[in-house]
Amino acid sequence: MEAQTTSIQKALDRSRLKPVYIVESTLQGAGAPTLYFSDRNITVGSQIYENYLDDLSGLAEEIERATSEGLNPDIHLRFKNDRFMSHTHLIEIGSTYPFHGAVTIIKEVYLDDDNAFSDVRTIFKGALDQPRDIDELNFTCPVSAMTLVKDKQWKQTMITKAAYPNADPDDIGKYENIIYGSCEKVRCHAIKAGAVDSLAQDIGTGLSAFALSDPAGKGMSSGTITIQIENEQIRGSYSGSTFTPTVRGYNSTTAVAHDKGMAVFEVLSEYVYLVAGHPVKAIGDPYAWNGERWVRQPTGVTKYTGQSGSEHGSYSGKAVIAFSAKPVVKKQVDMTISDPQHQHAASVLIDTVVMNQYTINSGSWTFTTSNIIDNNFNNSAVQDPSSNTDVQRILPYNNGIPSRIRIGINHSDAVYNNIAAVSFYLNGALKQTLNFNGSPSKTTTYSNWYTLSSWSHVNAANTYVNIVTTAGNSFRVWEIWYEVEYDPTTSTGATNTSLSGNSSADAFVGEAVCCDVDGYRDDGSGTYTGSANALIERPDHFYKHFIDILYGFTLTDIDSSSFTAAGTAYAAAISGGYKFGICINEEIVPSQFIYSLAPQCRSNIRYDKGLWKLLYLPDIGPAAVKTISKSSLSGEFSKFSFNWTDNINIANDLKALFKYNYGRLKYDESEWIGTATATDATSQGKYGVRPLTVQFSAVRSQAMADHVLAFILLLRKNPLLTVNFPAFWEYFALERGDTFDIVNSLYNAVKFYIERIGRPEKGIVNITGIQWPG
Repeated sequence: MEAQTTSIQKALDRSRLKPVYIVESTLQGAGAPTLYFSDRNITVGSQIYENYLDDLSGLAEEIERATSEGLNPDIHLRFKNDRFMSHTHLIEIGSTYPFHGAVTIIKEVYLDDDNAFSDVRTIFKGALDQPRDIDELNFTCPVSAMTLVKDKQWKQTMITKAAYPNADPDDIGKYENIIYGSCEKVRCHAIKAGAVDSLAQDIGTGLSAFALSDPAGKGMSSGTITIQIENEQIRGSYSGSTFTPTVRGYNSTTAVAHDKGMAVFEVLSEYVYLVAGHPVKAIGDPYAWNGERWVRQPTGVTKYTGQSGSEHGSYSGKAVIAFSAKPVVKKQVDMTISDPQHQHAASVLIDTVVMNQYTINSGSWTFTTSNIIDNNFNNSAVQDPSSNTDVQRILPYNNGIPSRIRIGINHSDAVYNNIAAVSFYLNGALKQTLNFNGSPSKTTTYSNWYTLSSWSHVNAANTYVNIVTTAGNSFRVWEIWYEVEYDPTTSTGATNTSLSGNSSADAFVGEAVCCDVDGYRDDGSGTYTGSANALIERPDHFYKHFIDILYGFTLTDIDSSSFTAAGTAYAAAISGGYKFGICINEEIVPSQFIYSLAPQCRSNIRYDKGLWKLLYLPDIGPAAVKTISKSSLSGEFSKFSFNWTDNINIANDLKALFKYNYGRLKYDESEWIGTATATDATSQGKYGVRPLTVQFSAVRSQAMADHVLAFILLLRKNPLLTVNFPAFWEYFALERGDTFDIVNSLYNAVKFYIERIGRPEKGIVNITGIQWPG
């Protein structure tokens, strides 16, 4: 609820209210004046307001609790078209200083019986639209919400030839990434990629000049350059379409004849990829796409976060990664990887290693013991109720550079008590014991990851799993395996690989490059998070930064008390708190973007009376800020009018898609890596199964997705009561998002959330609320 000064509250408590509207509009253009108008000549403080406001209508704002969406206000100001300054009619000043776009603040003051003023109260901030219905006496200006004005001024930075003349053609016309929080495998844009042309004639092995198709048109650098055709490098320069070589077989390559039509690649000293159009907190090792998989490239690359002290000389303030070119061009990342994937493998950098030996040291097993190493989750074996010891040994393995290792075990069901100890030995040393105690259903459990310094440690003699049950207990195992994480770079050369692509970066680095990124970080003063240089990821921190830095508002436009309260709720909602992770890589409308993220953190965000306000939505409605009785309604025949939300909006079988797959390249890859579900059997029994799928573009964790989806289910599983009524000015302080309850013979004490507030008359407020669930 809006806090009021003593003089305003005193006025609202009176039995009679005399409100006066005052309007301040700053016209457009250099040196433009600010118009101070009212519906009477009046001086408030030291400011004179002139009688040019003939009428004000349509004061109303709304917000949908579930989505934060609302309509553009339908406010109209009708001005008197009288003489103004040196102009015969007020409208004429608009020829020099346009009305359209003028930032406009609508305020009101209240008069007592002696015409003494209360303090000024802001009730709306927006901008004028184009004047209409103009005649000698009046004209009207609609007023749009400030968010609509800022939306029209919003501009994202696009990758263009003018800004990046050496960019890959595939990346021209795309938008620079804007990244918040932690995002995995974010696609990078090749902004210094090297041109690709083609031979316009057959050539031999000599130094004769030869024709290219269109080197300048393809963006090939001027001056002395190095090109590569097949496996030969050639040094020289071009004029028009004629290339004049000075060295054939450059960089220890061999001069050979080449056929007309062969690709001609410009060889650069570095290939630069844009991670984000702004500084970021951290960049992980990049990955290059080899046509089948992402391959990590830990060497031969320099990462620039764009922060002071970590900037590329040519791309100040931007996050980039630069691949260094080799003397003879081949793939910077070697792509000839052996990949004997086990069927349980879940990542291109993690292989599953099967067991191929087992030893029963004591006791016995029910069913065939080898079932637990047959690569099939549908077959199992059970250690029966006696003291048992079983050892599963690993198959020797070697692939790339080893990094880490862990075990996985798919176990249990409802038939056996499933009490056992599973110990993991690596190179003869006990690493971890997993203790199982009555798991009721089939599930998969992993050990911790442990460093694997050499493939020689993956051997049957010293790396194994020991499964032990005690007397009277049984343990069902469906499958057991190892997973190894490794760098798949091999020593196999790619010098003789046929080069292809529409930029030399495609040919020499990879068809695409991505990396894990921690996006925007706070400044050294902790302006947005409270901690210097912290990653901006909590929803309130994200909103505060986006609104201030990118959207065109300022910190003075943010209601700090509501943001602080929401932040406290986010921090306590789940272990580790709510965190956003999102890469903006397509054109957005910022207001729609902001509103779309609010349901993903159980919130409403709104721009109200010149301030951004943020509200976290709990499971149970908070304490009412006002209790409204029928006697408070305006008019002799006023009443509470109730309705129920439409039955068609019920949803009780929910699925959420989250953790957007930024590294998706194949057409059959999922856009989403994570899923969450929530159902309500009681609702399904009443209304039948009502499915609904939602997408959480900014959510990266399972815990947050589950928590948010549970709240959406709470809002959607049953119809909710709505109420509409008019009330007197004593309720002017109520705002969208406030909670109130009612005193009434019907639905007494029910709590409602305010979705809409209107001012049909100066002294009346019209309120629409929706019931809090639970």
